[in-house]
Amino acid sequence: MFPTERDGDVKIIDWQSYENGQGAYDLAYLIALHWFPERRRRYEEAVLDRYFGALVAGGVRGYSRDELSRDYRLAVAELLFLPAWQREAGLGAGIWFNHLERIFSAFEDLDCRALLREAARRG
Repeated sequence: MFPTERDGDVKIIDWQSYENGQGAYDLAYLIALHWFPERRRRYEEAVLDRYFGALVAGGVRGYSRDELSRDYRLAVAELLFLPAWQREAGLGAGIWFNHLERIFSAFEDLDCRALLREAARRG
């Protein structure tokens, strides 16, 4: 989107897919699914901190940094299914297999299994 003012900012909008949902899912899609483990481990917390800071600066209240972390981990768990869908949709192994490796690495690093067990106990 181009600015109406000569000195305005250009906005980039990705219309490939859009839906109403949690921002933590988009973060997990970007970070956990696409970044190799070394990069993810190095930058993940800083990106989540910056995102949370932007939420607070934008007026979001009643949503803690811990809640963002929980939502991010749940999104990582949800993304475990995406590589299987990609394979069934006919995407090449160069896409879905790398996604599978990266998302499983994030799932393990973030101890998402424990989060899912806790959620199941709460019912």
